[in-house]
Amino acid sequence: MKKMSNIRELREEQQRLRMRQLELEKAIHYDWRDVKESLRPKNVVKQVLAPVSEESEPIPELISELASHFTKKLIEKVPGHLGEWFLRKATGK
Repeated sequence: MKKMSNIRELREEQQRLRMRQLELEKAIHYDWRDVKESLRPKNVVKQVLAPVSEESEPIPELISELASHFTKKLIEKVPGHLGEWFLRKATGK
């Protein structure tokens, strides 16, 4: 940092630093807003699905695969729970 030779130079440097501080605060504000926007659930889903759609795999096929996966998981868990449910209904508990 250079030496200030008079009060005018000091005031000019203070003004320059205030302006720089305002610029940086504005940049931080916009960056923070962008981060918050990118972390919203709909945007996270878009970010996850973007590479899949870039591989030219159609979205309907992806949805079908996801539905198939969840259906298989549901079918694996239902028999035990279904039996328990019928038993509770039969005994009135």
